[in-house]
Amino acid sequence: MAILGSSPPREQRRYRRLKFERPAEVRVVRAPDRAAPSGIRLQGMLRDVSAAGLNFACGQALPASVLVHVDIALPERGRVFKLAGRTVRCACRAGQFEIGIELVDRFRRRTAAWERMVFDALRELNDPV
Repeated sequence: MAILGSSPPREQRRYRRLKFERPAEVRVVRAPDRAAPSGIRLQGMLRDVSAAGLNFACGQALPASVLVHVDIALPERGRVFKLAGRTVRCACRAGQFEIGIELVDRFRRRTAAWERMVFDALRELNDPV
């Protein structure tokens, strides 16, 4: 039964998501209250990305507010992106944990190159030749 005057939850993302399935590695840098041991490395797959964040799927959960480093190899571009982020959510879906990671500006130069790549890909999707 719907409640009068209620509306669906508002989308809080600022940037459009791009489907992007690619292997990645996440390393825990710091977790509040020792919620996850520092240095732990998680291997998994990116599901989608934006200029401001990533959706990472793996076999282990991470709580919110964990500072992480993410390595994403793009051999076709001849580079590895090394990004810093903070976990914002974690949900179990089909036996995998999907972890939402918000990028932080700790490595601004690296993040700027990532943003350019994502925006270029979105432009190509919106303006096919």
